Amino acid sequence: MRKQHPSASKAKIVTEAIKEEKTISQIASENDIHPTQISQWKSLALTGLPTLFERHSKAQTDQIAHEAQTEELYAQIGKLTTQVAWLKKIWSPASVERNGWLSWSGKDQTFHSKNRRIYSRFLEAVCTTLLAFSRQKRWRSSTGSR
Repeated sequence: MRKQHPSASKAKIVTEAIKEEKTISQIASENDIHPTQISQWKSLALTGLPTLFERHSKAQTDQIAHEAQTEELYAQIGKLTTQVAWLKKIWSPASVERNGWLSWSGKDQTFHSKNRRIYSRFLEAVCTTLLAFSRQKRWRSSTGSR
């Protein structure tokens, strides 16, 4: 049966191997591990060492990009919300009657009905977009991804 070594003991053994105060054979006999295994751990540590410091900067870069994208999405949501509020105010039946834009009789009423359908489709599209942005933001914040 294979022996499982905890990460802390691997790190200690690899540190001893990197120091080179003892030979790999001496370290192997002290820790009851095959010398090849120690050499593999050492090479793995040495190849992964440069990326250890790069990950932090890459994570910071990803975080900054995520924050910028979030700000952009919030700005777009704010713009769309303002547009929807403005359209609701402008196209409310009271505004249309008060401003005399359309009359409520004859052919003009069908014209008004057509405009109401267009307006409702537009509102539906805007609301769908807002919901998509909201869900996307909630999903990203819950998963921690950008």
